[in-house]
Formats: sequence, C-alpha cells, structure tokens
Amino acid sequence: DPKTYVDFGSNLGYYVFRTAQFNIPSTGIDYNLEYISVCQAIKARHNYALANFKHTNLETWCTGTDTYDFMTVFNVIHHLYNRTEQYRDMERLIGDFASKAKHILFEVPTENDSKGHKWTMDTNYTEGLFVNSANKFFDSVEHMPGQTEHRPYYLCLGSKQHN
Repeated sequence: DPKTYVDFGSNLGYYVFRTAQFNIPSTGIDYNLEYISVCQAIKARHNYALANFKHTNLETWCTGTDTYDFMTVFNVIHHLYNRTEQYRDMERLIGDFASKAKHILFEVPTENDSKGHKWTMDTNYTEGLFVNSANKFFDSVEHMPGQTEHRPYYLCLGSKQHN
C-alpha cells in the first residue's frame, strides 16, 4: 500500500480526495489555478486534512524535494509533450515524472487518439516513444486496457530515479 499519493493534472481533485479518505496523505498538482481554488474550497468545507493541492507545472514541481510512493498521470502526457509545457522530449518528460514517484500509473493517448493527435500531430509523439522512454526509467512497464482502445494505461513500477 502506498504511504503517499500524488495526482498530476488533478483537475477537481477526485482521486486526491478519495485517496485521502483512506488516510493516505495525498497531493493534487495542476497548472490551472481555478481548479486548485475549487479543490481548496472543497478541502476546507469537508475538512480533508490529508488532501493538499499545488498550483504549478511539471518543470517547476520537479525542482522541489517532495517525492511520493504512487502517482497517477491521467490524460496529460500529450498536453505536456506539445501544449502546456512543450517538452517535445519524451525521455526528459518521463524522467521528470520518475524523479517524483516510485510507481506511476499513466494514461497514454496513442497517436491514433483523435484528441491526442490534435495536440501532437507536428511532433514525433507515439505510444512506442512513451514505452521506450518508460522502460529506461522503470523496472517494469505493464500495458493495461484503457477507457478506449487508443487510451491505454501503463503501470510503471520501480522508478530508477526515485530516491
């Protein structure tokens, strides 16, 4: 069982609040200040002491010393690759995540996902590029069916970067 949890791209905090209900210190990370403000209001109103939220982006967050046992990264890889942060370097992107958590569950839109393709069509983004990069940073990378055929999950265990 994880002792700490973080959800990157936490939106309105569902997974953070739900995990905190199991007495696991949980953190939500989002670059959208409005989402963070709503989450802070929900936290205060319902007294979620173990739920915390940070307004930041991945590059800034990675400069901090906080690390976690388990992280979820749902529906944001394609945005970070070529939209909100424009990494355009899958190894650096996955390495930054691997530096923050020992185990990570990624949702990875493939190049055949219409929304994912919209954000990455002018780049070298592919599911294969994600898998190759993840295998460099984790001991185990397991493909799992996703919500659609073109949005599988990858459970990445044993970060080689995590202290």
